[in-house]
Amino acid sequence: MPRLFVCAIFALFCPSLASAQTVDIFCRFDDTQGLVICIQGDESHTIFQYEIADPNAGMLSKLSSSGDGRTSANADRERCRSLAENFRAQQLEGLNSSLEGLRAKAEGVRETSESNLILYKQIMLVYDALFGRYKSGLQSYQSAIRTCHVTPYDVRPARI
Repeated sequence: MPRLFVCAIFALFCPSLASAQTVDIFCRFDDTQGLVICIQGDESHTIFQYEIADPNAGMLSKLSSSGDGRTSANADRERCRSLAENFRAQQLEGLNSSLEGLRAKAEGVRETSESNLILYKQIMLVYDALFGRYKSGLQSYQSAIRTCHVTPYDVRPARI
């Protein structure tokens, strides 16, 4: 019974310690600006900001359509492959390098102070969500390559 009174008094006079919460930090990704923004509590100034290059890695579709119908199948395959490779090189690789930069910056934030662990965790939540975009873009690329009927090798290796 005395423990209950001590706990109640502690919770009343030190609510921030009793709930085991420190300063609230909220991170989000702003699609319109392409920024990861973190704010502290109710404050309006940002404590962390990072720009993501080309965050909207879209889907590839209709790559194998022939257009005017007069081109050969090999030309269609080549056009389809070049569109898919341009998507990979420009959008996917740009997003991947931006995500690696965000992860490195988050690691730097975490290393600077033990109190930055909450900020690091919030940044990594946003990183995980953006990494999901990268993975769906990669799946789109792989599906597009399959629809182009292009193999990564000139000749398929013989089965063993």
